Amino acid sequence: MTLKTEAGKVIRKARKEKKMTMVDLSEKSKVEWKYLGKIERGTANTTLDLIERLATSLDKKVKIEFE
Repeated sequence: MTLKTEAGKVIRKARKEKKMTMVDLSEKSKVEWKYLGKIERGTANTTLDLIERLATSLDKKVKIEFE
């Protein structure tokens, strides 16, 4: 699994836990919902700044680990 795919799954799971639609998260984070869909599917190359903005919109923090 790629990092993009894993990050997308985490974002989708957090969004669904908050009972938010993609449009809800899109509006809150100021990210176009079509692009958000690509992020959730792991097909978009995104920035850490955008990941942080999505996390903030979901009341989450970003944690980076190396194993």
